[in-house]
Amino acid sequence: MKFSIVILLFTTLVLEQALAQFSSTLPKKPVLHRASAFSSWTVTFQYEDEEVKQVSGTPPIFIDRLKQVTITKTNKTYHEVTLWESGKKEEKWIFDGYQLRTLPGTTTIVPILAPSSDPEVPVDPGYSDYSRCDFEGLGWVSSGNYQGTKIYDGKSAYLFETKDPKSGLKLAVYLSVETQLPLSFSDGVTTRIYTYNSPPTDPLIPPKRFLDVIAAHQRGVAALHRHSDGN
Repeated sequence: MKFSIVILLFTTLVLEQALAQFSSTLPKKPVLHRASAFSSWTVTFQYEDEEVKQVSGTPPIFIDRLKQVTITKTNKTYHEVTLWESGKKEEKWIFDGYQLRTLPGTTTIVPILAPSSDPEVPVDPGYSDYSRCDFEGLGWVSSGNYQGTKIYDGKSAYLFETKDPKSGLKLAVYLSVETQLPLSFSDGVTTRIYTYNSPPTDPLIPPKRFLDVIAAHQRGVAALHRHSDGN
């Protein structure tokens, strides 16, 4: 009888230790953390097919692909600098409910329209939605697709996987165990590598040329209202 009790206690202790160890490897919810209020990170794009295939007898086709995007955040203001493989750059500012960007390789500033409630109106491909997640394309990451702790780049990382409902390709994300921020994201075609930069020390302030576009827009809206009111 005493021997059975000892065995039972020993088994219970082993199970408790195993559960404690297992629990310690589980990511805390929410599993994908937001970037801190003052932060900066760079996303580098790597492509599975590095060579653009050419049809025999036709001139080579150059496809300008994303090379790198650096995002800087202070509270709800975001600044994005996008670099393309051709060397062209694009700058985007998100602040006070506005989104503006320069056309790639130019200084021309254009507004980015927010998604419409009308499903027939296409979404502006330049629009960035930071309302719930700071990392584009990772809104699906959750405890439901957690695959366990793996080794990534020599360190322990949380792995999450799911299937893209449109392409059917596997989506895989590695999160840092320490920060629960992304280290890499693969969609079967492109791999995004995340590196984290020194955070800004002061709040972001958009350059005057971007503020001037907003001021002109506001003047136009005010004039339209005056006209509609018959003044």
